Amino acid sequence: SPPPSPPPRPPPPPRALPFPPPSPPSSPPPSPPPLPPPTPPPSPPPSPPPSTPPSPPPSPPPSSPPPSPPPSPPPLVGCADPIALNYNSLARACNEESCCTYPVFGCTDSNALNYHSAATTQPDDIVCEYAILGCTDSWAPDYDSTATTYDSCTPYTLGCTDSNAINFDSEADTNDGQCLYEIPGCTIPSACDYNPNATIFTSCDQTSCKGCTDPASPAFNSNATVDDDSCIYFGCTSTGADNYDSSANVFQPGACSFPRVGCTHTRAINYDSLASVDSGACVIFGCNVPSASNYDEEATANDGNCTFPVRGCTDSLALNYRSDAEADSGGCVFSVLGCTSPLASNFNPFATVYDGSCLFTRRVCGSPGALNYVSGAVPGQSDAGLCIFPVPGCLNPAATNYDPSANVQPPGDPLYACTLPRPGCTIPNAVNWDSRADEDDGGCIIVVTGCTDPNALNYNSNANTPRAGSCVRAIVGCINSEALNFRSDANVDSGNCVLPKLGCMASRATNYDSDATVSDDSCQFVIDGCTDSTALNFISA
Repeated sequence: SPPPSPPPRPPPPPRALPFPPPSPPSSPPPSPPPLPPPTPPPSPPPSPPPSTPPSPPPSPPPSSPPPSPPPSPPPLVGCADPIALNYNSLARACNEESCCTYPVFGCTDSNALNYHSAATTQPDDIVCEYAILGCTDSWAPDYDSTATTYDSCTPYTLGCTDSNAINFDSEADTNDGQCLYEIPGCTIPSACDYNPNATIFTSCDQTSCKGCTDPASPAFNSNATVDDDSCIYFGCTSTGADNYDSSANVFQPGACSFPRVGCTHTRAINYDSLASVDSGACVIFGCNVPSASNYDEEATANDGNCTFPVRGCTDSLALNYRSDAEADSGGCVFSVLGCTSPLASNFNPFATVYDGSCLFTRRVCGSPGALNYVSGAVPGQSDAGLCIFPVPGCLNPAATNYDPSANVQPPGDPLYACTLPRPGCTIPNAVNWDSRADEDDGGCIIVVTGCTDPNALNYNSNANTPRAGSCVRAIVGCINSEALNFRSDANVDSGNCVLPKLGCMASRATNYDSDATVSDDSCQFVIDGCTDSTALNFISA
């Protein structure tokens, strides 16, 4: 980079006079002595006493007073200070504020640096000073410390002027203080002997200061000052364990504690009081049919005790109202007056109550006990052979006692009440077999014994009944017999086997291997001694 510009030349300091400006006299000049007071004019002589002549003569006019003596001459006005330039020894008074003129001392040569334009007198102790031309810039190579007035300076060039420096500048005439010198050493920041001031690489120590710096680790190296991630921490490294240790990096046999998996629901027949993790295979008996009145949402197996509500018309105003119905069937029929006989010419298919308005063009049943009895039939229009008499029975085809010949089901009569089939499991060897069920509901749970622990090695997802002692617990560990952390009872590999690595484990050796786990007796050490074979104390190795 170009050398910095020289600092601006400061203006010359103000030139001080070699003497202070004259001061006025410390005390006013002495006043002239006072003049004697003027002599008053003489008094006129006293008049003689008046006489008593018989007739006084007329008085003469009064006489004029004698003339006053001439006044004294006024004092001489002038400067009465003996040190003033205009001193007058005869002066007795000064009629102005200041009438004395005093000398001003200083250099009276207008060519001098300390010329005093107001000076009137130059005493011997005041010497005129004259300018010394030269370079007044201290940065310049031709700087003149005796110069008082700037004349000119030779331009300078900044740079390193030391020929021993690596950045020596032969054209520089002024040293800028930035010289750099060769410093041999290690220039790698990660090395143990790194020298931030080194400019020339020689060699670096990459091993002597590195190792495990944590005193809590079994691999702690008290000589290490730089951690190289070689610390070993034993513990439970299985994430599925209750005591999983995220800081451990080497599995410790027997350190892990795994949760017990089983049914945790106290109502289940396979409840496991020691289990802390639910297996999802609990067997709880109850009514698991959502349409049943005693539906149990926790039940996983039907116990055959489901009860279903009696369905029918629950509206008491309807013609088919059923007082024992617990749930409305949605089929209530209400009264509609009209002709209810299909044989009538004015049959009303929507009529539910006969109003006697039927008109017949052919014979109808006139027997009052018949189901098709027409109360409006007149003699000659009725025929007993056309009557349909009631046959009581169950009219529900889905019922087990359905009577296809019946045409009437008396309401509330238990003798003719329909018996609906009982849904449930009809397989005898099922867990939820219902001996009273006469219709299989498809919910049979077949007993499948086995290991119900999802974390076990032999977990059976189809098993619903645990078999005691059948689960094989997972033991996580290193299953490589050649590893340092081999676990003989492990059946699941932990994936962190530490295999032995042969090498020199002595940190002071020249061939120290920080990754070695087993020493192979290959360490080589530096032996200090005399290497001159002709010397008496020569050491060959």
